[in-house]
Amino acid sequence: MKYSKIGIGIFFLLVNLVYGIKVEKLSEVVLDQKKEIIQRGWLISVNDSEYLYLIDQKASNLKLYDKMGHFVDTVKKKGYGPQEIARPLAIDYRKGILAVGDAGKNQLNLYKVNETGLNEFKDIKGSNLGFDIRLIGNVLFIAGFKADLQGTIYGLYCLDLDTEKTDYLVTLDCCYGFSSKKELMAKIMEETNIIGRLCYLDADERDAFICWQGDLNVLAVNLETKKIASFGNKTKNYIKPKVTQKMIELYKTRSSQLDIEYHQYSYLTGLFVDKAFIAVLYANYREEIPGWQTFIQFYTRNGQFIKEEELPGAINNDDYPMKSFFYSPDTDNLYFLKKTIDKELNDVYSLIKYRIGQ
Repeated sequence: MKYSKIGIGIFFLLVNLVYGIKVEKLSEVVLDQKKEIIQRGWLISVNDSEYLYLIDQKASNLKLYDKMGHFVDTVKKKGYGPQEIARPLAIDYRKGILAVGDAGKNQLNLYKVNETGLNEFKDIKGSNLGFDIRLIGNVLFIAGFKADLQGTIYGLYCLDLDTEKTDYLVTLDCCYGFSSKKELMAKIMEETNIIGRLCYLDADERDAFICWQGDLNVLAVNLETKKIASFGNKTKNYIKPKVTQKMIELYKTRSSQLDIEYHQYSYLTGLFVDKAFIAVLYANYREEIPGWQTFIQFYTRNGQFIKEEELPGAINNDDYPMKSFFYSPDTDNLYFLKKTIDKELNDVYSLIKYRIGQ
């Protein structure tokens, strides 16, 4: 037994030496709210000039900030007109293209980013957009709900932006960790709704990855063979959410006391993939902050655990943690939207920039 533990220790030491992934905090910039209040900052993307696109969930608009945190403009205002967005729920930026999923208008908007702003060049209606999106060339990967012609519901699929053809990848029951569609239908209205239904994804030309916020279990899909593998290391810091009878009762009455129950567990907030590794992020609530502290895990491309650490300064004091970061594989930069409260009880948003290197 002692030999086995030593062997395992040596294995992880060698993995760390080979991969040597380091997280370096480079900067932290406070976002200016003098001209425009951030009602509830949520999803972000960062373009090649390091300008920040911020989805304000409560205001239902898209805000733009320069790299110093100065407010530039509300580039897309709330509404149902041709140059407006009704309820943005997903965003991604890749190589001069910004994609915004608008659940209110049930469509995907694609914009070309330039110095004068955003030029919309394509919208795809009825895209059934869900929780997370990723642009890879002319293919958009989507984490959401979509049924094929046989009625099977999928949680991960991709859309060819030229032909608008859908390729189905992972069924919804598999994304949530259920054994069958029957079990999914029996538990989704209770267990999944209470913990949360958000799924997060990332992809590249080789593989697509998806995880549910309620379980540290990542599904990896080989895009050529469509074979699915899973991985995830539930460390001592991670506490898997579970639905108790008390949570069910509080959920039915919409009681604010449910937040206290949520604080007992860990919740995944997303993942990102690089050519050499996969990173998984989750958050734990800490009373001393008070708020959610983000942890980051690193895995090899074949799912072997490398290490876990706190992401320095990555704090969010919302009632419930959600995805609030953006990773650029071209620059190895990770951006995190930090939220705290000042002495006057005003929300303070900051953008932290990290370098993920080897």
